[in-house]
Amino acid sequence: MRRLAQALLQLRHYLPPALAPAGQSLTKIETLRLAIRYIAHLSALLGLSEEVLARRRGTAPQNCPL
Repeated sequence: MRRLAQALLQLRHYLPPALAPAGQSLTKIETLRLAIRYIAHLSALLGLSEEVLARRRGTAPQNCPL
């Protein structure tokens, strides 16, 4: 469990302050959801959709409810 807490702390350092202001405590699920949103935002900026990524991997796109 300690490794998970350390990993989430490291992940929080990569989130921009607009999403997770410094000093704001986040739950594990909030941290993961914010990371998912941030990755999706960066992918959109790069023009990478789920379909494009799936084609590059050679797999069918998976519909994620988040």
